[in-house]
Formats: sequence, structure tokens, C-alpha cells
Amino acid sequence: MEALYDLLFEMSNEDRMKILRELERGPMNLTGLAKKLDFTAQGASRNITRLVQVSLIEKNSSGEYVLTNYGENALDLLAPYDFLAKERDYILGHSARGLPRRFISRLGELRKNDRITEILDVVSNITRERRAATEYEWFITPGRMSSPRDAIDVIDSLKRGVKIRAIEPLYYVPSEDVMRETPKETLDFFEENWRKGNIQHRYLDEVKIRMYMTERAVSILALPKKDGEVDVLGYKSRDPAFHGWCRDLFEHYWGQAKQLTWFWTQGRK
Repeated sequence: MEALYDLLFEMSNEDRMKILRELERGPMNLTGLAKKLDFTAQGASRNITRLVQVSLIEKNSSGEYVLTNYGENALDLLAPYDFLAKERDYILGHSARGLPRRFISRLGELRKNDRITEILDVVSNITRERRAATEYEWFITPGRMSSPRDAIDVIDSLKRGVKIRAIEPLYYVPSEDVMRETPKETLDFFEENWRKGNIQHRYLDEVKIRMYMTERAVSILALPKKDGEVDVLGYKSRDPAFHGWCRDLFEHYWGQAKQLTWFWTQGRK
């Protein structure tokens, strides 16, 4: 464990972390690092010496300092802790323990995000991205958040060739009021697109996350609260790493979900 303690000790030093992050961008010499980071030459030299001693950095053939493979891997593995530290307040009130372990270890991919703190912002984000989608929209939800305009937007999406995948709780059926108030031609259109494979629904016994995404962006990613209820507020992002994490998670649950032989417009059968 001594090697681990040494590594954590070096990376807990703010000045040495600044050097590592700067070298992550590319090679630099001592003078360049001192100037860029506003360090004294003596201070920069002292910290560089420590980083060389623990094999996080080394000199290249040009006399510049670069990250070693060990240093690169150490920074990569630090990413989940970076996310946890940045989002401490949110994480304290939520739990990611229900997620597959391999996705917990990749939480660092969620670092570039925007927090959503208003429900209306969630709805507007989904609407905006749905209207801009040209390839697909995927969502996982324990319960739908919809407005009267949603059906029209979904119809427009399907007419543009957008493919829809949804994961919802087992035996999801809209309320009787929704079914009664939705025009029959709209229900028929949805069922026709389901039969064609343009809409695909699968079901889980328990849905532990809320997520809506298109090929462009993630409009909402929300974790369960400490009491187990899935939040409606969370994060949005267009960052490729964030998007890739969400896409992989969706595909994980898609592979686990049940595919039934009836569509919700038909009611439970």
C-alpha cells in the first residue's frame, strides 16, 4: 500500500497537480512551466523533482518534461474523483450504487455538464433536442413528463425518420384520461410506427435512472435520491464523453429489458 499512499500524497498537492495538468496538454521545460503557472524557478524545480522521483513525469530527448505512461494513467483514474468532488452536493443527496459497477468507475466521463435545477428546464431541453433530432431519441424513465405538445413533436420526429427507443416500468400504460383525450388518429399513427419498428419499447421491473438523449445531446440524466425515488432534476450535456457514457448505459439496460408483444396504445393484454 505504500506505493499507493505515495501516489495519493503527490497528487493531493495543488502545485504538483497544476504541473501534471499542464503537461497533460503537452511537453514543457522548467522555465516554461514556472512562467505559465506563475511559480518561482525554485518552487517549480522542487515540485518537478518530486514528480520525477515518483515516476509521474520524465524528461524527453528534447529536455522537456512529459507525463510518463504511469502519470497519464494516474490522471485518467483520477477523473471519477474529480466528478465526485465537483458534484459533491448533488451526490450527497443521491445514490449511484444501483448502477452497474463498470459505469460507476467511468463517472469521470460526466465531468463536463450543466446542472438542471428547474423542472421546466428539463421539459424545454427535451423539447428542443427532440425537434433538432435527425437520427434517434432514446429515453429511460420511471414515469413520463409530457405536455400536450409532445404528441405533435413526436409525430413530427417520426415523419423526419427519427427512430425512438423507450425503456419504462413493466406494463406501463398511459392513464385513462390521456388515452381518452388523445385523438384516435394519433394513437393509430403511433401503433403503426411501432409495428414498422420506428418506435421500440422495452420494459424493466424497476427503472433506477431518468435519461433522455438524442444523437446530439443528453437533455436529462438524473439519479435516484437517497430514498430510492428517481429525481426529475440532474444534468444535461453535449460533451462527447458524457454522451458516450449515457449511450453505453442505455444500451446496457436495453439488453436487459423485456420486449413485449403489445404496444401501450392497445392497453394491457
